[in-house]
Amino acid sequence: MIDMIEFVFAVLVGLGLFLLIKTIEMGKGDKETIIYFFISLGLIIGGCYGLISVISIDVLMKKIGGILSTLIGFFLLFKFPGREGYGVEEFVNLGMLIGLVLLVIGIWLILF
Repeated sequence: MIDMIEFVFAVLVGLGLFLLIKTIEMGKGDKETIIYFFISLGLIIGGCYGLISVISIDVLMKKIGGILSTLIGFFLLFKFPGREGYGVEEFVNLGMLIGLVLLVIGIWLILF
């Protein structure tokens, strides 16, 4: 169950991102845009700091490692050069094998 303080920090991040997007779309002058940019940046940094401060460092490092492992595994499995690319066939199979292993490890780290 999410605590109320974590909900407030998540809302701050959401408001900061919303303000940043609306600032880009508004097309106002430079001075107003810079003011809105720094306000939204402050909301985002404050919300992220609040969200990260309630999580232990081991859990945070485990989740970041899982995300990186998943992204690298996805790249190696689906985007690595195929037979028509510049790689030889053995490297393609090796890349797919390593990508599949990293993808499964990354998903495991993210979920558990």
